[in-house]
Amino acid sequence: MGLFGKKKPKKEVPPIFTFALSTNTIPPDDTLLDKLQPIIDTDPEVIIVSASLNFNLVEVVKRFTKIFPKTQIVGVKPRGIIATESAFIPKQGIGVLALSKDVFRASVWFPTNSKEHKIEYGIPVAIKKFIKYHTKYTTTFKTAFNLLIGDSYQNGHLLIDTYEKELNSEGIYNIPLTGAILHPEIPQKQDFLVFAFKNNIEIIKNGFIFISIFTKYNVENKIASGLYPRIPFKITEAHDSIVLKLNQRPAFITYKEYISKKGLSEDTITKNLPLIFATYQFGFPNPRSPKHPEIRIAIKRTEEDALKFNGEIAKGSTIWIMEADTNRMIEHTRSLIENNNEKVVGGIIFSSIFRLIRMKNDYLKDLENIKQIMGNRPFLMFNTYLEIFYKNAKEAYTNSSTNLINIFNR
Repeated sequence: MGLFGKKKPKKEVPPIFTFALSTNTIPPDDTLLDKLQPIIDTDPEVIIVSASLNFNLVEVVKRFTKIFPKTQIVGVKPRGIIATESAFIPKQGIGVLALSKDVFRASVWFPTNSKEHKIEYGIPVAIKKFIKYHTKYTTTFKTAFNLLIGDSYQNGHLLIDTYEKELNSEGIYNIPLTGAILHPEIPQKQDFLVFAFKNNIEIIKNGFIFISIFTKYNVENKIASGLYPRIPFKITEAHDSIVLKLNQRPAFITYKEYISKKGLSEDTITKNLPLIFATYQFGFPNPRSPKHPEIRIAIKRTEEDALKFNGEIAKGSTIWIMEADTNRMIEHTRSLIENNNEKVVGGIIFSSIFRLIRMKNDYLKDLENIKQIMGNRPFLMFNTYLEIFYKNAKEAYTNSSTNLINIFNR
């Protein structure tokens, strides 16, 4: 009760709250309590914690479960940067995104057996849980969408096709799916994906977490790439995620010969492969939208001079070398800025680590454009290996080198 018997006014709860901290150790409780004070008493619906590689992710999430024992907490460990609207962490630190119960409801699904770690078995189970909550929440929370975060590579086409098929079989259509793959390799030696609720912590190994979010806000998705085609090649031999031959010749040899025409010596190319791969990527045919290729990056040169990619390969496809021009990439993000962003409340952003590798210090310009898109309102961003987006049958992509920007609007 306040003065004269009146109730104290209800404390205003930030619907979306973020903070980030540059640190090489888990912050002490008093530091976390100070940073999280604005939402300590609000019992958030879900919190996403992003921690850099030097951290023990389980221990980080444990610290948050002590503060928020009734909140669903998703812990992720990306390679690369973490950022919010007011912080940029290039090396070591922690970033946090919290969604308020006032305007969000969320259901988190994770695999409970080895079979469910596979997309074709896990997605149907996740969708069944989503349908249950969809029936429960959609009268109050007008918008629904799903986030998928995988700790290691999953077949992007299979993921999207399975997702769409399962939704359609339930008579529900065009529920957006956005998400990210954190790392390209399987199996993982560390813990990169963790879920905690009511002091129980689950470690997801070589699988994914599926987060269904229901909100009173509108949800908007923006994608920025900025790559453009240079020269086509025919895939004449491929296996899984490896291109063995382009135009009947070893893939890396063919690729290297083209790069050499740009004035780079063979020694320069072989000594700087991560930057070369990030600069000269590949556009693969998108079966859902032929005019919009899917971008794949070569992540390894094999002993047989083949190229291993961060995605599945279709033998017989005509692919294009796509040049990732820094200025064009920055401009593509800038072009998404709208004059009227007063309705923006906040969001979550998956930004390709290959943009960071290619752009180097210019990546900060990309980040400044993202801040303008968000109207400097709360967002959490971290780097990913592959970005996933599904809106409908024609708008579906699994790309590298993009900024995938998920915005909550009033």
